[in-house]
Amino acid sequence: MSLTRMDVIMMLALAGAVGAASLIVQSLAPAWTVPVVAGASVAAVLLVLFDLYRRLLGMLHESHHAPGQNYRQIEALFSLFSLVRVEHPLPAMRGPAVSPDFACDLVSLIREIRPACVLEAGSGVSTLLAGYALKASGRGRLISIEEDAGFAEITRRRVADHGLQSCVTVVHAPLKTVRAGAHEHLWYDTEVLKDLPEVDLFIVDGPRQENLPARHLRYPALPLLFPRLSRGAAVLVDDCHRADEREIVERWLREFTGFEAERTWGEKRHTILRRRHQVS
Repeated sequence: MSLTRMDVIMMLALAGAVGAASLIVQSLAPAWTVPVVAGASVAAVLLVLFDLYRRLLGMLHESHHAPGQNYRQIEALFSLFSLVRVEHPLPAMRGPAVSPDFACDLVSLIREIRPACVLEAGSGVSTLLAGYALKASGRGRLISIEEDAGFAEITRRRVADHGLQSCVTVVHAPLKTVRAGAHEHLWYDTEVLKDLPEVDLFIVDGPRQENLPARHLRYPALPLLFPRLSRGAAVLVDDCHRADEREIVERWLREFTGFEAERTWGEKRHTILRRRHQVS
């Protein structure tokens, strides 16, 4: 809880009132100056304490009746572990990694769609959870592309630790200039995807924006992979709490017809795009 402009104004007004009262009493009844100033100061302190108490009470009431993000993510974590059986410790979630609510929707989508091929842009804890969901469904394979060679190797080791090699492949795909739409963009080297089968679920959680000044870094994902999407495919986009990702999704919806958007209120406001089934 930090000081607001109103707090500063109130403190200055109280100090001014105490000062003015001391000057008036000193001119009219000098003998009463000390008692009056002391009483006014105590009244000012009590007023500040009462305002602080009122604000703290309001915060407690709000946190009790409107659970915060930490509570919601713990709740999502319980749901997540009811959906997948994890056999090895997971790396940290939240922060740069996916949040539990995103992971829940990812696993739920895999259980619903039962994809034969999942493509993931940006590896991490989501790679492991998607692998567990595919393994439990008894079908499907995940191909995860990662721009950082060192992190790709870390993810491969984690995949092996969790025993998911049979359904997860991590591919190093360095960033390079690609053409998407009318402009050139920095995105993954698509040469590694030349033998990619039809994609039923596309997870867009990369490239990472850190230290890269270019805007709309993830825009090329759909223009480049749209021809590879199956008729009933879904696209799961993380980090839509950021303006860039929201603008990318809106641009995709304008440029590629046949998608319906489900915007969530998760920690990072991830969005699910589903291809509408065309009636022949």
